Amino acid sequence: MHEDLRRNNLATLVRHLHFSGPLTRSQLAARTGLNRSTVGALVGELASVSLVSESAPEPQGAAGRPSLLVSLSAQRVWALAVEIRPDALAVARVGLGGQVHETLSQRRDWKAGLTPVAAVGTIGRLARELMSRAPAGSQLVGAAVAVPGIVRRSDGFVHLAPNLLWHDVPLGHLVSKRLPVLSDVLVANEADLGALAESSRGAAVGCKHVIYISGDAGVGGGILVDGSLLAGRSGYAGEVGHMKVNPDGHRCRCGGRGCWESEIGAAAVLRRAGRRATDVPAAVARVISDARAGDPVAMQAVRETGRWVGRGAANLINIFNPDVVVFGGALRNLFLVAEPVITRELRRQVLPQAGTEATVVAAGLGAGSVLVGAAELAFSDFLVSPKTAVAAGV
Repeated sequence: MHEDLRRNNLATLVRHLHFSGPLTRSQLAARTGLNRSTVGALVGELASVSLVSESAPEPQGAAGRPSLLVSLSAQRVWALAVEIRPDALAVARVGLGGQVHETLSQRRDWKAGLTPVAAVGTIGRLARELMSRAPAGSQLVGAAVAVPGIVRRSDGFVHLAPNLLWHDVPLGHLVSKRLPVLSDVLVANEADLGALAESSRGAAVGCKHVIYISGDAGVGGGILVDGSLLAGRSGYAGEVGHMKVNPDGHRCRCGGRGCWESEIGAAAVLRRAGRRATDVPAAVARVISDARAGDPVAMQAVRETGRWVGRGAANLINIFNPDVVVFGGALRNLFLVAEPVITRELRRQVLPQAGTEATVVAAGLGAGSVLVGAAELAFSDFLVSPKTAVAAGV
C-alpha cells in the first residue's frame, strides 16, 4: 500500500509539472495537498533519475531568497507523435511539457493516394531517423498516431478513413510491427487528439466542455464532456463532418449526401471559388488569402462556406452545450477571415441560453494541435508511473 501511494504521488507531481510548467516546492505542495517534506523527498527521487531539476527563477527585483523552481527535464524522455493526412505525413519527437523538439515530414500528391503500407513505411523511416538523432541518454516512452478517420481506440483499428480511401486497416498493429522498440503504438482520431491538445495547452485550457472541429481534407470533431473525450460504444463518436445538414447537397466521400463536410471541407471551398488543384491544401490557403486581400469571388466563397460553418456549429452547441468551440486545421484559417459571418449565422441558429454560454475561437496551437495531442496520448502510460517507466527502460 505504501509503495502504491508513493508511486501515485510521484505521478501526481510529474503531471502537474507536465501540464503547468515549472513550479516551486511550495506550489507543488499547495496543488497536490502533500506536505513540504513529502514533496521534497519526491522531488529528490525524481531528480535521481534525471526527470526533474531545480534552478533559481529569473530575478524579479524583490528582496529575499527566491524559491527554487522544479522543472521537468524535457529532453530526458520523449514521445513519438505521428500525424497522417492525405497531403502529408509528419513524425515529431515531443518532450515532457509538450515541447516539440523536432519534426520530420513528407509531402504527398493529394490525388496519388496513400496506401496503408506506404504510410507505415514512411512512418518507420522517419521515426528511425528521429530516434537516431535523439540526445544520448534520452528515452522513448510511447508513440501515438493521429489519423483522419473512424478509429477503434482499443487496438488502433481504422474502420474508415474516407479521405485516405482506407477501409478496415489494423493500423496500430502495422505500426507496432514496424517499430519493435515499442510494444504498443496507440492510434486515435486526429480531431480527438486536437481536442486533447487544445484543452491541455491551447485555446481551451481550463474548459471541461469542449468541441474541437478540424478541417483539412475532411471535417472531424473531438468532443470533451466534463473533461473526458466522448468515445461512444466502440470509440467512433465525434464524426461531426458526416452530420447531415443539406439534403440537397453534394455527395460526400463517405458515400452519403448532405454531410457537413461537403459544405465546409476543402472541396467545397474550391468549388465555390471556381478553382481546381492538385495541391488542395495550398489551393484552399490561396482562396483564403485572396479573400483577405479583397478578391470578390474568393470573398464570396469564404462567406458562403462560413455560413455553413456557423449552421453546423450551432447544431453542435445546441446538442452539447460546450464552454468553447475551437476551429483547427484549415478551418482555423477560414475562421480567422470569416469570423463575423460564422458568428452571425451561429447566433441566428443557436438556442439563446446555449449561445450565450459558448465561445468560438481559433485553435491556440495553430497547425501543431494534432501532433501535440498525439504526444499527450503517447505519454499517458508514462504519466501514470513515471519513475517505473524510466527504470524499466520502456
